[in-house]
Amino acid sequence: MTNEDIDAIIEAFASAAGRAVAAHADGIQLHCAHGYLISEFLSPYFNVRRDAWGGSDENRFRFLQEIVHEVKSVLPDNFPVLVKLNANDHTPGQGVTPNLAAKYAAWLRAMDIDAVEISCGTANYSFMNMCRGDVPNS
Repeated sequence: MTNEDIDAIIEAFASAAGRAVAAHADGIQLHCAHGYLISEFLSPYFNVRRDAWGGSDENRFRFLQEIVHEVKSVLPDNFPVLVKLNANDHTPGQGVTPNLAAKYAAWLRAMDIDAVEISCGTANYSFMNMCRGDVPNS
């Protein structure tokens, strides 16, 4: 994705949040788990960018941070914003781990996110973890 593509996606999230308000939704949840787009930016396994959107925990978090900022800019005061976050990607290489998820959750708390739903797994590598948590191997 180019920087222009990223900017367009961030704006699309804000636009969707505005439509949710217009539709009288009670809140919104940003889905940042299971290997979907935001999850891919957060994960060291999937995000191999070497620019301002990857390479460090802070840079990988930047995409979500910008989305939250833009989304909140179109929401009324006290409109709930929730985030669904992986605590373990269960990928072949190191992805989001519990320690990294705790760091991300602390940063989300500092951004006044109302709640974080913890999940795990990715559709490509561990779909059963998405559904049931850890699945016994034997």
